[in-house]
Amino acid sequence: MNNMDIDTIAFASTFGLVSIFLLLYWAPVVIAGLRGHPQTMAIAVLTLLAGWTALGWLIALVWACTAVDRPGMAVYESTPSRAIRPLIRAAY
Repeated sequence: MNNMDIDTIAFASTFGLVSIFLLLYWAPVVIAGLRGHPQTMAIAVLTLLAGWTALGWLIALVWACTAVDRPGMAVYESTPSRAIRPLIRAAY
């Protein structure tokens, strides 16, 4: 192996590790964005300023995964809906 091959392998390895690190570092922001979290920008700021600490990153991750309250979201009903009731009656 010559020096150029070693340099290429070192560069590719470093590039891969840095890419993985950046993806993990910004994971809370990516998760919040994909979930449509209303506080995505605040999560991004927290990740930027305190994400380098394990506690700051963990807080940002938990915040990104918290429930998103959307207007018009379906509410869980404990009783069957009108469309299902005839099917339930027919089964008995």
